[in-house]
Amino acid sequence: MRRSQRLVLHAVQKNSVEKDTNIRALLDAQTPVVTIFGKTWLLHVKQALQISPEQNLTIISDSVAYLKKHGKEVIYDAEHFFDGYKHDKAYAMQTLAAAARLVQKFSSSVIRTAEHCHGK
Repeated sequence: MRRSQRLVLHAVQKNSVEKDTNIRALLDAQTPVVTIFGKTWLLHVKQALQISPEQNLTIISDSVAYLKKHGKEVIYDAEHFFDGYKHDKAYAMQTLAAAARLVQKFSSSVIRTAEHCHGK
């Protein structure tokens, strides 16, 4: 069985992904698989993280890209996805797309499944 590590993405906001201590810890753990989670609900993006929606999307995509570049299999957990989807469907889907563009195993079929769950 493979081991995995978790990372809170909001910790990346103040540093470049290359200098982020949480990302570094994931790489230093030398696990083949890492799990990261990101905010999909605008309420959390704006109030908890206190960043713009665009910054959040950049954090997600930069984090996934950096980990993939270092040979990690990345599992992206879309935190509070259904709350975010209820509030702003388009943005919630953008957060998935930001991760999906870079994770081979997280394909557009997962995005279509999320859309299907809500009758799109």
